[in-house]
Amino acid sequence: MAVNADDLAGPASELELSVERAEGVTRATSDGLFATPALASAAFSDDVLQAGHNSEVIELDETHFVVLRVRSHQQPEVKPLETVRSDIVARIKEEIARDAVAAEAERALFALRGGASVEQFATDNGYQWQVEIGAAS
Repeated sequence: MAVNADDLAGPASELELSVERAEGVTRATSDGLFATPALASAAFSDDVLQAGHNSEVIELDETHFVVLRVRSHQQPEVKPLETVRSDIVARIKEEIARDAVAAEAERALFALRGGASVEQFATDNGYQWQVEIGAAS
């Protein structure tokens, strides 16, 4: 009944069910109902997204079923730089920091494999070194 309906209000009313709306769903949304891969896949299928049809009935579990319809679709667009600048700067800083840590870890590993002790490497490179007697991991 829902698959061929012009909207979901009619079948929902007839079956005494409710129509719920989800806003801001993206291909990356993975929470709530959209944590179910079949539902996310149906939402972005050509038949539902492009052709405007209702989805097939999707079984979430033995007692829960969903039919979805895309009410409106926003095309992807490039955001203005002013809007995303701080996010970009934060990501670049994080990437630089991760690369620096990885390089330093590689350098430490090379020194240790070459016979240096951890204490020697730490001291030679300005790291604080402390021994904790009886520490458990």
